[in-house]
Amino acid sequence: MWIFRVNRLFRNSIRLISILLIICKHGIRNWINNNRFLRKVFDPKGKNLTTRSERLRLMIEDLGPTFVKFGQIIADRPDLVSEQLRNELKKLQTSAKPFDNAHAWRIMEDELGNPIHEVFEHLDQIPIASASIAQVYRGKLRSGEMVAVKVQRPHIKQKISIDLVLMKVLAEQVVKSYPELASFNVIEFVEDFGTIMKKELDFAKTNFISIVSHELKTPIASIKMSIQLLENKQIGSLNEEQESLVRSIKDDAGRLLKITAELLNMTQVETGSIQMAILPSSPKEMVDYAVNANKTAAENKNINLKITIPENISSVLADKDKTAWVLTNLISNAIRYSYDDSTVEINVSPEGNKVKFAVTDTGQGIAPEYIHKVFDRYFRIPGSKKEGTGLGLSISKEFIEAQDGSITVKSEFGAGSTFSFVLNKV
Repeated sequence: MWIFRVNRLFRNSIRLISILLIICKHGIRNWINNNRFLRKVFDPKGKNLTTRSERLRLMIEDLGPTFVKFGQIIADRPDLVSEQLRNELKKLQTSAKPFDNAHAWRIMEDELGNPIHEVFEHLDQIPIASASIAQVYRGKLRSGEMVAVKVQRPHIKQKISIDLVLMKVLAEQVVKSYPELASFNVIEFVEDFGTIMKKELDFAKTNFISIVSHELKTPIASIKMSIQLLENKQIGSLNEEQESLVRSIKDDAGRLLKITAELLNMTQVETGSIQMAILPSSPKEMVDYAVNANKTAAENKNINLKITIPENISSVLADKDKTAWVLTNLISNAIRYSYDDSTVEINVSPEGNKVKFAVTDTGQGIAPEYIHKVFDRYFRIPGSKKEGTGLGLSISKEFIEAQDGSITVKSEFGAGSTFSFVLNKV
């Protein structure tokens, strides 16, 4: 562990030295421009004479993507900078030069896991946009769908990560040295900026995930159709070994289809393109759908699904399909983590002006140190041998909150867990 700390400290130190050298370089230029004698010596014809705002903008460009993005943000803050500086910083919006296609193609192939020509029928050679973090190409998938592909600059994540650490340290030192600046919320501003940068980095990854997921759906559907043909007795009978192989392929195809569906749901959530059809919906119908979807899995482990729904339960304002998806996911998880011959309870009950849905299992439960992480994207409990992408609960949270609801978990380690969410009554 200490080796990683030393390595990180070394990288941070190198970057800090680089930043200081750039500041010194532009500081010397500023000194020359402000000194009449030096200006005559180094720039007798006045070719490099620039304003202070322009010199600051040039320094930000040299400091790299993190600082360029920071400059772009404060360019829209008249409460922080003068109009002259704002006008100069706005030039940062168009100052990013594109990186070469060889790097972009390599990054795409690494992310997609396939050569470019196998994924795209056509991909533009010239990016339609280039920014401090990524650049965008227009392309046509093999399926015929037109897409825009956002590609991150090489090693940008590591560079930005180091810069954000250094910026926070710098902000803390500035506030410590000049307490009167505390009222400007400098540290909070830098932290918010860090959140924005991380979301932008995730967005580029989301584009790749969306493309891969779309491309996977068609061949997986084709595999499932082929399996159905093999299972058709009218075409021909399979021996016991062949039937076992077909069942295995069918299970794997089902898991792949579920993963691609979750990835597509996640990209909808991240890009803000999620569509909600919130209408009066019956809690019983949604629960019935989710229970039927999990009936086979429950029977395989001899698990009893105990459903409790009052006959006069109020309808809720919900997207019926997405809420049923959440319930299906919660029940599926409960079955997966429950012991054989146990019971999973599904309860629906009124709670003030809301209706509460709860799914309770009697499995291992969740250790206290992980309880606050279960809704995080890609999180899986360390040491867990259960299959999953670590996306289901994260997507469930987004779906429920998009319907003005909330989702929570209570767990007793060694005794089981209860996942519940509430939605508004009609």
